[in-house]
Amino acid sequence: MKTAWIFGATGATGQALVAQAAQLQTFDELVCINRRPLSNTTDSVTEILIPELSPESVQALEGKPHTVFICLGTTLAKAGSKAAFKRIDLDLICAVGEWCAAHQVEQVHLISAVGANRSAMSFYSRIKGETEDYFQALALPKLAIYRPSLLTQAARNDERFGEKWAARFMALFDWLPFMSGIRRVPVDTLARAMIRADERGLSGTISSAQIQQLGQLSD
Repeated sequence: MKTAWIFGATGATGQALVAQAAQLQTFDELVCINRRPLSNTTDSVTEILIPELSPESVQALEGKPHTVFICLGTTLAKAGSKAAFKRIDLDLICAVGEWCAAHQVEQVHLISAVGANRSAMSFYSRIKGETEDYFQALALPKLAIYRPSLLTQAARNDERFGEKWAARFMALFDWLPFMSGIRRVPVDTLARAMIRADERGLSGTISSAQIQQLGQLSD
């Protein structure tokens, strides 16, 4: 029996991942660990609701999934401060990684970002880089790290002005071959790439261009 857990299933990518995995019946059991209930779900999806999701509450979880998808994450603007951003994108996500290592999860999928590097000038990119380094040090059996460019088609009510116009600007250059590394990535494409990477047992860092290729509608 192949079980998958999704942390952060109420986010844009998480919702796309749940929908596709449920439709494809990729897993025998799909468990979502969320702060709030999913707006749309099916009988094949089980939810574990933890309103105050924290490193401590993560460590208290019991189970042994085959696969864990980590779709947690926020932005500096939404978090409100660098400290609050770090609590989610570093402390909480790394706690999930520790849990995966302790429970011998066979395949772990982590969403990072293009430009992630602990030595980067950008605070956002530095935190993403620190998180990646932490996971790699855990020596997980299989770890796939995704570095998408700007994610689009996010079904949210809190779409930010800057993100909307950045997406429109980048759309002007999607057709250029040399833009593949920073081309916009629809959340459906990222979700499809993650499912296919799991099916193929892929490990390592998966670039934005590779996500686009892996997540194509047809093989």
